[in-house]
Amino acid sequence: MIALKDSITKENLLRAFAGECQAWRRYELAAGQAKAQSLQVLYWIFHYTGGQEKEHAEVFYNHLKEFNGQEISICADYPVDNSSNILELLQLAAQREAAEHDTIYKSFGDKAKEEGFPGIANSFHMIAEIESVHSQRF
Repeated sequence: MIALKDSITKENLLRAFAGECQAWRRYELAAGQAKAQSLQVLYWIFHYTGGQEKEHAEVFYNHLKEFNGQEISICADYPVDNSSNILELLQLAAQREAAEHDTIYKSFGDKAKEEGFPGIANSFHMIAEIESVHSQRF
């Protein structure tokens, strides 16, 4: 087993944290669009899902406690879904959530397991399953 400080898992945790924070904010922005268009049910779907993304971010961030006060450098791509078209926002949300489930968090979890971090692997795999539910919701 390698130390977390020397692992790819450390970087994946920060990528996941940043991605979940961005998803939370994107959903809050989409909720605002829905509310402005008097689409209350969609407002609540975006808002509720955004709250869950915020909680996912916290799970990933808590795994990084040993790095308190340090900086971790990552390179990652994050989407810009800045549209007033609610149908487009729903479709993009479904695609983003499916990617987290199908590819991103599964691979992060597999890497964490390979590197000897079963608890972190479990977090990635568990949240991947929740992202599948989010994708279906949208």
